[in-house]
Amino acid sequence: MELTEEAAVKVTALRVWALWAVPTVLVVVTYSRLPAQRLYRVSGSGLAAGLGRGLVYVAFPVSLVAIAVVGATYGAMAHRWQRSVALGSIALCATVMTGMINPDDLDFRPINLLPVAGVALAAFVTIAARWSGVVSSRLTIVAAVVMGLLSLPWLAAHVGFSLPGRLFLTDQLVTEAGESGPVPAVHLGDHHGLYAALLVVTALALWRAPRSIPFAARRRALHGYLALLLSYGAVNLVQDFWGEQIATRGWTAWIIPDALQPGLTVMWGIVVAGAVMAYLLPVHTNE
Repeated sequence: MELTEEAAVKVTALRVWALWAVPTVLVVVTYSRLPAQRLYRVSGSGLAAGLGRGLVYVAFPVSLVAIAVVGATYGAMAHRWQRSVALGSIALCATVMTGMINPDDLDFRPINLLPVAGVALAAFVTIAARWSGVVSSRLTIVAAVVMGLLSLPWLAAHVGFSLPGRLFLTDQLVTEAGESGPVPAVHLGDHHGLYAALLVVTALALWRAPRSIPFAARRRALHGYLALLLSYGAVNLVQDFWGEQIATRGWTAWIIPDALQPGLTVMWGIVVAGAVMAYLLPVHTNE
């Protein structure tokens, strides 16, 4: 059955924020109720630890999404103060790109409050803006289904459980580089593969937003950022899935290097190349 434009999903700022609010709340719950030794690169337990890990999640990756939502809704902000707040939120969110998030130490630090504040301002100003939203493409719906299927073990781990069955490796003990002993193939808690999948879906959901922007420079900036977000998400999804579901089975000895943080690396060359290719995709058609 072919999807029509009417059958596609209307994407608004509120719906994008709702999409990311769910995993954020689940991070708080999961990291509050489970001991640190069952999670990944955190210490402490209880509600304080859960709230701290939730703030780190808001700092990264939600700050990356906040920049995209501000870019999509900026033209609908009628007042100068709204646009000033929007630009300030982008500046605060961008501080996360300085490397303040250490993947090997995910405990909350006060410096993380800078991008958190940026996300809070972005949520306030974008929801208040009278942005009519954009109709997602059919590709977005297909991609969301595919991302959901690939993310099943991560979704379960995010809630604090290991997915049963033999299709995916989950709680089976494996040997991983950098670990002192056998560890579960998919640890409990947050995985960058899951939020990478969400970044892909978010970028595709907002993909048509630039076509309503009358100013060429602003239109190209948002188009370019969405292309980078799409490529970054896709590369990190593949990297995490490869490491946990392919390499750990012994099917190959090759491990895809990490691509979480920007740098002069081969992986970031691939991210940039993918962004350039994505940028060449049209934003102005209805197909």
